[in-house]
Amino acid sequence: MELDDLQSIWKKGHQNLSIQQVHSPQEIQELLSKKTKGILSNINKSIFIEVILMLLVCFYSIFAFYSIDKRFSAMMFGLMLISLGHYYIKYRLLNYTSSNNLKNSLQRIIKITGRYLYVYQGSVWVTLAILGWGGGSILSEKNWSWWFTGIIVGGIGVFFYLVFQWYLDLLYGRELKALQQCLYELEREEG
Repeated sequence: MELDDLQSIWKKGHQNLSIQQVHSPQEIQELLSKKTKGILSNINKSIFIEVILMLLVCFYSIFAFYSIDKRFSAMMFGLMLISLGHYYIKYRLLNYTSSNNLKNSLQRIIKITGRYLYVYQGSVWVTLAILGWGGGSILSEKNWSWWFTGIIVGGIGVFFYLVFQWYLDLLYGRELKALQQCLYELEREEG
């Protein structure tokens, strides 16, 4: 029986039939383990997409701003190297799971993914500060007034913040919720 069948039994809520009577604990754990592996596969795809996008943005920034300020290009190159190391560590941590204890592995993966989402959300503010500093410097060279510059940079910052939140939810938010649901189902089965 597949996980969908298992979920339909739970949703129907048969009065006299418990989930333990339909499936053994080992079968339930095996179904949840398969579901978890699928979710981890989606997270790995998200990491790959994120690395590709990061490399494209960094390479574009390095070459686009080289003529304006060489220091910015050097900073972007350093940021690219740090980010590649970060993604490698993230990939290794997420894919090191113990097959012996599904519950502990799920708790660990949820904790790591939640921590990365928290770090990413904090990095939004750092990114916005860099954009504000760089954008403000460029716009102030055009002799625009400070309030007009602030409105433009603030609007761009709000736009990027909203896009980044959507992007994080698209890549990791759904998978984190699915992992939490798997853990809930496993704890419910054990309890």
